Amino acid sequence: MVGTVAEPLDEIEHALAVIGSPYRFGGTSPAGFDCSGLVRYSFALAGLELPRDTREMTVGKLVRSKG
Repeated sequence: MVGTVAEPLDEIEHALAVIGSPYRFGGTSPAGFDCSGLVRYSFALAGLELPRDTREMTVGKLVRSKG
């Protein structure tokens, strides 16, 4: 999935919807998540594709809020 996030809080809602899913090293689905797996899963449902692991997620440009 590649696109833009329609609503800023969609990722949080998707993450909250899987509360109770077990921790699983390398997990990427509600059957079991690790930390980066949950982040990637939640953002993907909101329409934004992220890299698989946190090391890859940290490579790129610094994003700052316009506030």
